[in-house]
Amino acid sequence: METLRICFLAALAIALPYPPVCAQSGAGREPLAAVELGGEWGFINRGGGYVFDRQFEGAGVFSEGLAAVKIGNKWGYIDETGKSAIGAQFDSAGDFSEGLANVTIGGKVGYIDKSGTLAIAARFDHAWPFSCELALVETNHRRGYIDRAGKMVIDAQLDMALPFSEGLAYVNQAGEKDSSTTKGYL
Repeated sequence: METLRICFLAALAIALPYPPVCAQSGAGREPLAAVELGGEWGFINRGGGYVFDRQFEGAGVFSEGLAAVKIGNKWGYIDETGKSAIGAQFDSAGDFSEGLANVTIGGKVGYIDKSGTLAIAARFDHAWPFSCELALVETNHRRGYIDRAGKMVIDAQLDMALPFSEGLAYVNQAGEKDSSTTKGYL
């Protein structure tokens, strides 16, 4: 029988006597990790024991005390006790960061708060978690950044951009009238 190893960032490794499966953890900060076996997802603790048995069709990592889970064909959120915190109502659901999580509703992405209230309207084609109080968003194949109120603070004019990290974000803008490219950090 093959062994699965799940490593938490804190360098704590555990071995489970199960066949290979997919595992995710919240960068070692959260006490539970999502594991999948046979197409069903559950959560284990740092000791390798199941906290919530495999009952979900999909699962994300715990972030800020909540984890996205797929029930049927919709996504919602559970808390660390396994109780539903935000009902399954989204087409997709991202991790919470800085109090907000990106969710897809009808093909567009917006942001909800921890109560499940839509804090920023679903109007983007793609959206990333908040970092440094800004979130990278994409609309019409152009990227820009919004603040926590949903206001565009850097217009969606970039060909390529990455989320902010430690106060910097990589950006790339191709020239429209020539083949020049401008790239750098914001």
